[in-house]
Amino acid sequence: MGKDTIIRRYLSEVGDKLSCPKPLKTTFLGELRERIDSFQSLDGEVTMEALCEEFGSPEEIADGFFNREDYEELLRKTKTRVVRWRIVSALVTVILLVAIVFIVSVIQESAGTFTVTNPY
Repeated sequence: MGKDTIIRRYLSEVGDKLSCPKPLKTTFLGELRERIDSFQSLDGEVTMEALCEEFGSPEEIADGFFNREDYEELLRKTKTRVVRWRIVSALVTVILLVAIVFIVSVIQESAGTFTVTNPY
């Protein structure tokens, strides 16, 4: 089994054990992935056992999740990420609406204004 497959499986098992809102889980798993990538570059060997030894089993991670020292920082990052996502979504929605209004107005203005002339 390849390193990426092992890492994905480990992260999936950790995610399955965490009982928290999805945005918080996504932020945490992203940070854990970064730590695993650093570990992988230093150690080289990535097995499920090595990951559990270095970071803890999925059960251990889930059990200690809410007692983490950086939990408040993780919440802050998650809230910032969610706010950014909402702002981007709102901007995209506004841009699409403006584009639709523009297209509809162009179509309405040009309706019936086309004339075909015979050049001969």
